[in-house]
Amino acid sequence: MIKKSENAFCFSIGNKKYLFNANTLKMFEVEEDQYKLVEAFDEHSELNQNSQAVKELIDEGFFVFKELKYMDLKKKRYEMASKADKNYISYLRISLTEGCNMRCKYCFVAEEFEKKKHSMDEDKFISIIEDFITHNYKNNVSIQYFGGEPLLKMNLIKIGNEMLKSAIADGKIKSANQEVVTNGTLINEDIINYFHENDIKCTISLDGLKEINDRNRIFADGSGTYDTVVSKCQLIKSMNGRVSFLMTPSKDNLDYLPRSIQYMIDELGADEININAPQPRVDGWDVDGAFLADKIIQSIEICQDCNIPFNHPASNLIFLLQRHELQRYSCIVLASK
Repeated sequence: MIKKSENAFCFSIGNKKYLFNANTLKMFEVEEDQYKLVEAFDEHSELNQNSQAVKELIDEGFFVFKELKYMDLKKKRYEMASKADKNYISYLRISLTEGCNMRCKYCFVAEEFEKKKHSMDEDKFISIIEDFITHNYKNNVSIQYFGGEPLLKMNLIKIGNEMLKSAIADGKIKSANQEVVTNGTLINEDIINYFHENDIKCTISLDGLKEINDRNRIFADGSGTYDTVVSKCQLIKSMNGRVSFLMTPSKDNLDYLPRSIQYMIDELGADEININAPQPRVDGWDVDGAFLADKIIQSIEICQDCNIPFNHPASNLIFLLQRHELQRYSCIVLASK
């Protein structure tokens, strides 16, 4: 007897309908009739197996006569993984310091390492970059300088940049894509010029509207950071730079997420929007996952309408599932328009 696969999932974005097979990791945009066939199917449903729509759903594994056993599925995924593995770890996110000049209320680093915050020493940093370059011989690499606040260790960013440039010149690696994720408060003209001259992308953390951002993103003295960060973004714009924002969802700002994104595009001249994963807590996120997904869908539509690249926690998932590939890179590097 035919039945709906346990691996069949239905979802919609706007007016578009999609089916996802968790066994094959394939996703399809489908017509309304096929979508309803899968979504509404239960043990009492009858299927016309001679219809083209049903035949296609059977061929793609949404309806099955016998489900794959768990171990068969696990074996198949291992085989897929071994074929996809290129034996390279070509993306590196490196935390230069846990120190920061801000005291964001939702920051898990401040919560977990309140008494002692570590920083990367120069010798350790050089050793890591050397190993990264050696591992990626003749390969293209990407590196993201992270924190804490990475601009507190601007000296390491400069060392890393020079090491990567030398490795390219010597033929050790093909290319290097570099990014700094910063709270933006320490940016000045010299830093902007250095990033521009060396093609280093700068992504700035801001949670949108002033009254929303300043609820959580504050300086050590408790004052809000919005005015300072926006002035730095205006400086970047005045020097013909691109402004990329990173927002962190929390219970205080999630309801305003689409509105904040529209504001950042219209009023702050955002060239790219990134959404961080919610900050971890001992008992899990402080936001509801389904509510977060709904707000991200609304945000996707805004960015599509404005032709703004939008990276979010599901970007890689959608990108990789469509291409039947494995996750090997950052959670925010695959922009979708």
